[in-house]
Amino acid sequence: MIGQLAIIDKITTEHHSIRNHVRLAGDSLNDIEALFSLQRAHAGWTQASVENLSSKKLQLQQALSQIDEGLRNHFTYEEKNLASLFGQALTKALKIEHREIIKEIERAEAVVVGTNMEGLNQKDKL
Repeated sequence: MIGQLAIIDKITTEHHSIRNHVRLAGDSLNDIEALFSLQRAHAGWTQASVENLSSKKLQLQQALSQIDEGLRNHFTYEEKNLASLFGQALTKALKIEHREIIKEIERAEAVVVGTNMEGLNQKDKL
């Protein structure tokens, strides 16, 4: 029983860490949205604002990468160690949920990677 409680404690601790990484990614996204709003209100774009957006994009990419790697490790641990507690049906449902979460993160990463901040002109940004 102590071993199972340790597994649950480890998973709970990891969930808190994952939430923090997700929060960082969300904060990066909010910063990018705020920058776009401010820049639309501003009469002209400067190179510094594009560099700032590029920096925020890189931060978002890094946060998503950390989330992806951390979740994959966490999911592997959960699936291995919770199977005996959950049983076959619940473990199968857990694996399906994990695959869906990974697909969404991969989609988000693809969108961020496919967004080009450099070389935009004022017309493109508005």
